[in-house]
Order: sequence, then structure tokens, then C-alpha cells
Amino acid sequence: MAVPFICEFYQVERCYVLDLDMENKTANGIYEYGKRHDDIHIENMVHLCLEHMDLVNQFFENQKSYYIEDVTCEIPSTSPMYSSFSKQKIHSIIVVSFMDDKQINGVFTVDNPKQNYYQKDFLESLCFFVKTAMAREKEKTRLKNLSYVDSLTYVQNRNHFNEYIEKNRCRELHSLGVIYLDLNGLKEVNDRMGHIAGDTLIITASCALQEFFANNSYRIGGGEFVVVEQDVSESVFLEKYASLLKRMKELEISIATGCIWKESCSNLSEILQEADQRMYEDKKHYYSLTGNGRRT
Repeated sequence: MAVPFICEFYQVERCYVLDLDMENKTANGIYEYGKRHDDIHIENMVHLCLEHMDLVNQFFENQKSYYIEDVTCEIPSTSPMYSSFSKQKIHSIIVVSFMDDKQINGVFTVDNPKQNYYQKDFLESLCFFVKTAMAREKEKTRLKNLSYVDSLTYVQNRNHFNEYIEKNRCRELHSLGVIYLDLNGLKEVNDRMGHIAGDTLIITASCALQEFFANNSYRIGGGEFVVVEQDVSESVFLEKYASLLKRMKELEISIATGCIWKESCSNLSEILQEADQRMYEDKKHYYSLTGNGRRT
């Protein structure tokens, strides 16, 4: 993207691109370049767009781009835009919208231009290239997300779990809760009733797991899941764990589990291995009662 050249052309402190989804009311700051690198600014602009989508639509109702030479004179002092721009020391601004079937799907903005400020057509001519770059980045994000999602249950998969382990391998983690969970009798269900029945069992168990650990669970293979939750108190974590066991019992799903909570953890692999071993002991106990050896 030719953003550095744009900053030089307009002699601006910052250029940035916001991705807007008017239908789903979402906004993201996806690119920034300039001397002022502060996340607070981008977050403020994102919140402004999210909270005032109708205002943003009205802003671009009559034309594709604007140059506001003096914010204090051209924007009413009662407008949320005026307040937001003032707090961020934006005195003048060029804003160009990306349109798709007459729907705004993003804005390209430069703050406080010092030269060539009336040449909005330069930014407008770059919109096609910026839109193409945005679409490419969205596709990359979509494909990356797909590589992290289990295709059967739509929870996070082993790839994502392995990445989490690698990322936190040498970090000090606090208030850490770990659960290893494996479905008992899954092989028997598959053998006796078919793999559709086995998949149904896995999906049902996964849904129950999501009720209590929606953003912290991974399917790592077969009927095996892992929960890793950081910065959670022991009482809250164990309460959710107890609720999970109760829910599985209500659904008549037999599971083997290994649960651990640690106030601090300097070796994530050791904690995971310990929880896995506890689950193995629980599973061994289950199969000793049923007289059927499953996991060796």
C-alpha cells in the first residue's frame, strides 16, 4: 500500500484505514501509518463509527469524500464527531469513503494535512487499490481462522491449541485453570451405531462444553477436548467445572476428566501433562468398572 507516499504528499501526521460493516454494525482499524502511533486514537475512531453508524451514512450521503479545513467551524460543536476530533487534536481532515453497491464499507483518512489538501481526487483514485488490499487481508484472515476451527464442532482445533502452547511456553501464567476431557465409550458408539451417532455425541458434548468455557476450549482429536483458562479465580473455575460435570450427567454423556487450577504457572507443558494424566486415571477407572480397556 502506498500510504507512506500519501503521508509525504499531504504532509500529514497520520493516515489510516477503517473497515466498516454497516449491516452488522462492526468497525475495525486495519491499517495505520505516520508519526503518531497510538492505539487510543484508532480505538476512538472505531467507537465513533460503531456508535454513530447513521451519522457516518449521512456524512457520505451526498459525496464520496470531504476535506474539512477547520473542524471547529465546519462541524457543529454538539456533534459527536466534533468532540472526538477535538480530543484527538484533529484540526483538519480528509476523509474518503469506500463504496460497494452504494454501501459504505470503509474510510481512508488523513489527519491535519499541511499541503495539497484540496486534491481529494488523489485519494479517491487510490480507493480501488486500497479496497483490493482490504479484500486480500480479509481473505487471509478468513483462511487463517478456518485453519484454527474444528470442522465438526466449530470450536478451536489442535492447530490453535499448539500455537497457544508455543506462545505461552516460557511465560509466567497466573490463575490458570486446565481441564482435559475425553468421551467414554465413543469407540463403542461408532462400532455399534455408526460414525454419525459418534459425531452427534461429540457435537453434543462440545455444545455443553461451550456453555461454560466458550472461548477457552479446544478439540484436540476424536472425543478429546482441552480447556485452558487464564486469570480466573479458583472458586469460579471449579464452579464452572462442577456445572460442566452436572450438564454432562443430565445429557447422559460419560466423560473422563482431569482438572487443575494453579495460582501461578511457569511451565505450561507440565500442567497440561498433569491434567492429562489425571484424565487418564479417571478413564482407566471407568473402564475397570465396565470391564473394557479403551485407552492404553
